[in-house]
Amino acid sequence: MTLVAAWQRLPEAERRARCRAMQACVRLLAGPPGKELIDALRQAEGDPAALPLCDGALDALATVPRRRILASFLKTLPGNGR
Repeated sequence: MTLVAAWQRLPEAERRARCRAMQACVRLLAGPPGKELIDALRQAEGDPAALPLCDGALDALATVPRRRILASFLKTLPGNGR
């Protein structure tokens, strides 16, 4: 599943919140190599058409940071062990 598939139907406020939360995860877990993803997430906050950029930037990250980001972020979503 991609961010586009998971987030494109979300209400605007929820999409913005998830973009901001994922930005925090990326900053902490990827550092400077995550800049492209952070920029894409900022753009997607205001424009859902930018979500494909997020998918591409996420896929471009090295495997370990990408897995850490996804695992950490998944734990914040409703119904995932909380």
